Amino acid sequence: MINQNCSKCTKKLYKNVGIECSLCMSKFHKKCCTHQDMNIHKSTLAWYCSACNTFPFTQLSNHELIDLTNNPTAQNNKMKCFCCNKKIRKNFRYKNCISCKNPYHIKCSTKSVCNWMCSKCLFSDLPFSQITNNDLMLSFSGLSHPCQEFLKNLPKFDIKSLIDSLPGEHCQTDNFISDTIVSKYYTPLEFSKEKFNKQTFSIVHINIASLQSHIEELKIILKILGNPFDIIAVTETRLHEQIPLIDISIPGYDFKHTTTKTQNGGAGIYIRSTLDCDVVKSYSVSIENICETMFVEIKNKKQKNVIFGCIYRHHTTIDSFCNEYMTSTLQKIAKSKKVFVLLGDFNINLLDYSKHSSVSNFYDSISSYGFRPLILQPTRITSRSATLIDNIFTNQLACPSNGGNIITSISDHLMQFTFLDLLDKDHTTKK
Repeated sequence: MINQNCSKCTKKLYKNVGIECSLCMSKFHKKCCTHQDMNIHKSTLAWYCSACNTFPFTQLSNHELIDLTNNPTAQNNKMKCFCCNKKIRKNFRYKNCISCKNPYHIKCSTKSVCNWMCSKCLFSDLPFSQITNNDLMLSFSGLSHPCQEFLKNLPKFDIKSLIDSLPGEHCQTDNFISDTIVSKYYTPLEFSKEKFNKQTFSIVHINIASLQSHIEELKIILKILGNPFDIIAVTETRLHEQIPLIDISIPGYDFKHTTTKTQNGGAGIYIRSTLDCDVVKSYSVSIENICETMFVEIKNKKQKNVIFGCIYRHHTTIDSFCNEYMTSTLQKIAKSKKVFVLLGDFNINLLDYSKHSSVSNFYDSISSYGFRPLILQPTRITSRSATLIDNIFTNQLACPSNGGNIITSISDHLMQFTFLDLLDKDHTTKK
């Protein structure tokens, strides 16, 4: 083959060396072309020399021009795709959303669309896109405006289960489910939509951080939940008199409580007015800077009576609490051979079972008397911690429990609840 000369430097070109203009068929050395010319040549697009191409890209088809302008190549390895969050490799093509300008892999976008918009920006233009799930469910449920305001600030948190802290145990999910215990998280609206067995006995507890200050919020959350609980236990009531200045009654319930001698503390129980019950004075005590407790016995004709105990432990040492109250109480419970449910704010983080001997001693002690915890995930949430300090215990090991935590913003504690098949509800009402 006859050698040709480069049309720019006039030096000889050898076989299969150089670049050929697609219009005038002139050939050029690669070194005589610009870096941009080389990129176009590598992209398999038609190339034109400077004499034939007065304006850049004038000879490109619309499809070729769109491919170059809308799908640039990455200049480094620091760029990430906003869809898959993986790196966009150097010299690989990508797309930019025309709205947010964020980069995406070609495979993570729609290839055939020129003015492409990512799904996030596209959905934001749709009607009602700014409405949260809670707002949507509230509109369907027809709840009042105070209920909507109450649900605005629900906490978010990471999950760690008690089952992870016990030796030889591990839970793969946020929710714990076994043959006899279900422990899950619910928002108030999720709880209201859940179908629980209405024939079982329902119990709920919350550390309310001043009952007089939050009684209206308690009434609102109970209205949203839509379940007439049989027992509503409240701790840290901060009640110093038997008859407080503010009305703390809840329609359809009788309230029994133990006052506190300290600034914080106090324990109380709302019992449905239809239930036949008595206060158990031997267990209901107020020990300054140690604990306050309130116990009631629900009478049952066809099954054993059940004693419910609401306990608030102050921030003293766990050993002091056990020595002053808990150990002797557990011994009396064992001798009575009755069915007990203990619930409240124990201020003992069971997630620290494997870290602190005082926690493991408390858990081992209460377990040795036949009690098991029914709440297995954190119950108090702050910006720095998530601890399991509120709980519900029962000495009926074979009794199924369907419960968990209800997310609420009344205090920095969540609500604990359970449905237990302990009482025959048809035979517990007053005559």
